[in-house]
Amino acid sequence: MVALTWFHAVSVSAGWDIVGGLIGLHGVSVAPEAAFDLMVFAAWIALLLGIALIPPNTLEILRDWRPAITMPALSTTGRLDLWRGVTARLRLSLSPMWALATAALMTMGVLGVNRVSEFLYWKF
Repeated sequence: MVALTWFHAVSVSAGWDIVGGLIGLHGVSVAPEAAFDLMVFAAWIALLLGIALIPPNTLEILRDWRPAITMPALSTTGRLDLWRGVTARLRLSLSPMWALATAALMTMGVLGVNRVSEFLYWKF
């Protein structure tokens, strides 16, 4: 992100000013109307971090089918183990419940593809 500041800046000195602003050399302040948005942003980060760290990963879910050549031992390294035993209980089984969950996720993904969104680099 820091390297992109000079790419988008008008000059090298303007790039240094932007970098100084990124690290707080020009002061740090939050507008009162933006405080709520900042709290909502922090809540989203906490929620998504919990989703990323608490549930078992795909190797643990697919353990019975050995998805990797060197399957790691069953451990909670790198993940918060708040619910003891979730990893052991949450395994893929070819059942109607897993089929329904997979179909629901696939349907939501396919229906979400047709949304209009601007291309990220539309200015270039």
